[in-house]
Amino acid sequence: MSLSNFTDQSSLLALKAHITLDPHHVLAGNWSTKTSFCEWIGVSCNAQQQRVIALDLSNLGLRGTIPPDLGNLSFLVSLDLSSNNFHGPVPVEVGQLTSLLSMNLQYNLLSGQIPPSFGNLNRLQSLFLGNNSFTGTIPPSIGNMSMLETLGLGGNHLQGNIPEEIGKLSTMKILDIQSNQLVGAIPSAIFNISSLQEIALTYNSLSGDLPSSMCNHELSALRGIRLSANRFTGPIPSNLSKCGELQTLYLSFNKFTGGIPRSIDSLTKLTMLSLAANSLSGTIPEEISFLPSLEYLYLRSNSFTSPIPSAIFKISTLKAIDLGKNGFSGSMPLDIMCAHRPSLQLIGLDSNRFTGTIHGGIGNCTSLRELYLSSNDLTEYVSNGIVTTSGDVYSYGIVLMETFTRRRPTDEIFSEEMSMKNWVWDWLCGSITEVVDANLLRGEDEQFMAKKQCISLILGLAMDCVADSPEERIKMKDVVTTLKKIKTHISS
Repeated sequence: MSLSNFTDQSSLLALKAHITLDPHHVLAGNWSTKTSFCEWIGVSCNAQQQRVIALDLSNLGLRGTIPPDLGNLSFLVSLDLSSNNFHGPVPVEVGQLTSLLSMNLQYNLLSGQIPPSFGNLNRLQSLFLGNNSFTGTIPPSIGNMSMLETLGLGGNHLQGNIPEEIGKLSTMKILDIQSNQLVGAIPSAIFNISSLQEIALTYNSLSGDLPSSMCNHELSALRGIRLSANRFTGPIPSNLSKCGELQTLYLSFNKFTGGIPRSIDSLTKLTMLSLAANSLSGTIPEEISFLPSLEYLYLRSNSFTSPIPSAIFKISTLKAIDLGKNGFSGSMPLDIMCAHRPSLQLIGLDSNRFTGTIHGGIGNCTSLRELYLSSNDLTEYVSNGIVTTSGDVYSYGIVLMETFTRRRPTDEIFSEEMSMKNWVWDWLCGSITEVVDANLLRGEDEQFMAKKQCISLILGLAMDCVADSPEERIKMKDVVTTLKKIKTHISS
């Protein structure tokens, strides 16, 4: 064995020695010096020199730390340790792997700062560090990764500003820094990257106005803008219309003011428009009805007023429309909604000033799953033209889910494929702690198991309330009886 091959073997054995849990006995049973390291599970070598070029140990349930020796795999092109339980810092020596094209360390327990030495990886095309516990700031040296196409840093505890140097990444396609603690404005240089396809910065504390020139440049590849749950202010830039390939626009849960730009009708490929929970006002521009691909329109929790352009309800692709908690008035437009859009699955009109009654026209919404009409004036739930209390039972089931998950059916994590109802049901059959509000159920609580059982029973009751068929839903008197039984059971 040559010295260079011995170096590769030693580096791999050092990694094995840093593994404290190997539930599938992959390394313990296979990584043995009795066989060539090129034959070890997860290891790939080049044919000519028998040097390690790829290391893939993803999804093996491994627990341990990453040793500095890993930086000696000088021929390594691909490193994938994702979906394990690696913890501790990433050693700076990983920045020595200058042949790397791809690094995936996401879904681990890694902590500490992102090593500035990563700036040496100037051949790297994809870097996935998301869903760990990294702290500190984003190192400006990342701007030296001149070949980087995908940067995934979401789901960490990163602080400070987005470094201006990221704007130097001229080949960037995907920028994902969601769910961190970033502050300040978005560097305007990011919107000069012509190759950009997706910018995802939701759930941070970013602030300031969006650049008025954010779509002035040739962003012909941009498909998605996700900026929800920040502190952005000012108007929605009218030149968004120049991002003609845009398919998803998430600007909800910010502090945007003004109205919806009429130029929005230029976004003919837009399927998702989410502007909920801002300070937008005025009327909804009729131009929205010219969006031929729009499927989801979320405008709740603003200050929009009547009239609602009736043409909106004629968009053939529309599946969900939420106009709740605004200042709309007049007759509730359910008839015209359902006359033209039997494919509608969600209608939110609650917390407005609508008046009048609801009659059989709603029966034409044959695909409707969720209907929110509360906090208006003479409102009744009608199914196929007949007033029925099953709608109240369904609404109560939704309220139960909202209360114990701290989610709303209109939250952005839900879609046609995964509604809140399906989401709760999936975890109810598995680990209910994944959906329950963390403030209600904490592992260190002495009454954890009792509370968990109680919440599981209540969410099970919610499932009985929201059965697809009204005839299958539990009666309201039986809901009360079940709640009393749960209380008695937990108290005993």
